[in-house]
Amino acid sequence: MGLLYNRYAIIDDEVMIMTTYSVNLKPQTYKRLSEMAVQENYKVEQLVEKLLEAEPEEHTRHDSRYTITLEPQTYKRLAERAAQENRTVEQVVAFLIEAQPTEHPHIVRREGFRGGKPIVRGASIAVWLIVAMWKAGDSLEEIQAAYSHVNVATFYDAISYYFDHQAEIDQQIEDNKIENALKKHNATMTEDGIIKFNDVK
Repeated sequence: MGLLYNRYAIIDDEVMIMTTYSVNLKPQTYKRLSEMAVQENYKVEQLVEKLLEAEPEEHTRHDSRYTITLEPQTYKRLAERAAQENRTVEQVVAFLIEAQPTEHPHIVRREGFRGGKPIVRGASIAVWLIVAMWKAGDSLEEIQAAYSHVNVATFYDAISYYFDHQAEIDQQIEDNKIENALKKHNATMTEDGIIKFNDVK
C-alpha cells in the first residue's frame, strides 16, 4: 500500500490548499472497482465512499499497481477501518467490492466467504451467530460489547434480517451446533474439549 500526498490548486487568483490521498491497488481490484463505477455511473472515489457507507491475499513480487485518488475524509475512514480489522487499506477496498448487498443495509453476502452466508458488513460476523447469541439470552448491547468496533444498530439490523429470513438462519444455527458440526466433519470431541478429526491418521 502506497500513499501520496498532493496539494493544489489556484482558484479565482487565490491559492487553495487541497489535500488528497492516493491508494495503490492490485490490477484485479482496480478493474472490479472501475467496472462497478461505470455500472453505477459514479466516479471511482464516489463509489468507494458509497461502499463505505453501505463495508488477505499474498502479493507476488511482480505485482503491478493502479492508483486511485481519495479525499482525506474517505481515506481516513478506510484507514480507520483497516486498523480496526487488522487489514491493509487495499484489503478493505477489495472486501467492499466483493461484498454483495442485501435488502438490509448492514448485512451483506460475500461469494466464497463463509459459504456465502449473510454476514455483518465490514466485520465478517455471521448473522446466524448473532441470532444464536440473542436467542440464548444475550441482549444486543451485550453482544455489541463483545464486538465494540461494530455499531449496535448493526446488530439490530441482523435481528431484522433474521425475521425476514427466519428459516434460512434457523437452519444455519442448527447446522453449526457442535454435535452437527462434528458429524458433518467426521470428528469427535473429548471430555477436555479437544476436537479430533477421525479422517486424520
